[in-house]
Amino acid sequence: MRHLGLASILCTILALAGCNILDDGTLAQIEASGGPLNADPEKIEVLVELPPGLGIPDGAAVMRVVADRRDIGARSDSSYALAQSAGEDGLRRFRIAAEDVDRLRGQQALIRDWEREAPDDTEGNVTVDVSGCAVGGGPDPAASVSIFVVVLPNPAPRPLIRGVPVSQILDATDAANLPQC
Repeated sequence: MRHLGLASILCTILALAGCNILDDGTLAQIEASGGPLNADPEKIEVLVELPPGLGIPDGAAVMRVVADRRDIGARSDSSYALAQSAGEDGLRRFRIAAEDVDRLRGQQALIRDWEREAPDDTEGNVTVDVSGCAVGGGPDPAASVSIFVVVLPNPAPRPLIRGVPVSQILDATDAANLPQC
């Protein structure tokens, strides 16, 4: 399938000014394992380390998968809730909500069929939209955020971004307008 490279997708997801902060080794491992469109939805896991003052409310993380097949004028566009939980390690864990797993598997199968039948006419992308919220007075702009992903078959979390200042993710306007959690 012709699609945005994973690095550009993740830069869009994170809305970061400098995409050179993404870990190239982790990106390569994700691509080598088949990428997000070929991953088992039950095994996709993103872990986020948030600084004090920054939160993510329940229901505020959604993954969207879009694919177009130009030769037949078809489009597949679906959004999936990311369920959030807290680990004993203090990291926020995000997984495809249980009620969305089978629906995502069906969409993945459709897109794989399109890619096999018409690879030059099929393109798509995966994006994640996450809305943050302020805890108390909000985060210190110098505090950092880290994001890890589980890339199977290795279950150990791999760094995607590590120690990125909040000020690089949120501009001053965004930080001042964060809703309270």
